[in-house]
Amino acid sequence: MSRVKVVDARKIQNHALAGFTLVELLVVIGIIGMLVALLLPAVMSGQEQARQTQCAKQMKDLASANLAHAMRKGRFPGWKESSSASWVVQILPYLDMQEMARAGKSDPINYKADAIFYCPSNSPETPDALTLGYRANIGNGSSGVFVDRTSASAVGLEDITDGKKNTFLLSESAQITDALWHPISTTGPAAKLGFKYISSGGESSLNDVSDDGGQASSFHQEGFNVAYCDGHTDFFYWDPEDPAAATNYTNLFQAKTTHNAGD
Repeated sequence: MSRVKVVDARKIQNHALAGFTLVELLVVIGIIGMLVALLLPAVMSGQEQARQTQCAKQMKDLASANLAHAMRKGRFPGWKESSSASWVVQILPYLDMQEMARAGKSDPINYKADAIFYCPSNSPETPDALTLGYRANIGNGSSGVFVDRTSASAVGLEDITDGKKNTFLLSESAQITDALWHPISTTGPAAKLGFKYISSGGESSLNDVSDDGGQASSFHQEGFNVAYCDGHTDFFYWDPEDPAAATNYTNLFQAKTTHNAGD
């Protein structure tokens, strides 16, 4: 004998009520979309902060290598040492990159660059390119820490009379170039291997990412990382929207590019 199963109508009604209507589903999707829109800037900001921190760590390593060179040889490397050697090449042994130094001098085109030489927020289009995203402080030609060693006397730690913790050693430069191994020429600020304060440009020469002259600049928000002659790093804030602050920061920046202005 077949059995007839009786279903309680109340259960059917409760089951129907447990689902989502189209309107409810659209409301939920809208709320999720708003939450994503609110959280995405925070996530992006956190990623940029991480890149900025990594950039500062790399600059600290580069600064330590320059200081090791200065302590061993009694002077900082020149931004240009000869027709075929830049300050970058001179510090490679202090970064435990002896093989890279040898390969770079003999066959620079076929050797991979190391990511330590450019900011994660300013990576080259060609990952293996021998690019350089950091610049040496050449001051206003002879007042900086790095000089053209083919025509000027080098600067040592004892020559920094303005205070090592107050004098720039390195800066970011958003004008990333392939001038890693060779100075190439003397056109532009230290052939793009150094940075300097361009007095004729004033405030506009700071954090200028549109020019390829080698200004101190970055793709970080409101400033750029710098390294000092005592080895520490800091973030140089720059807000062009505040004219009064811009003038003060410009004067401060100019003062920190000289190693002996107090003399």
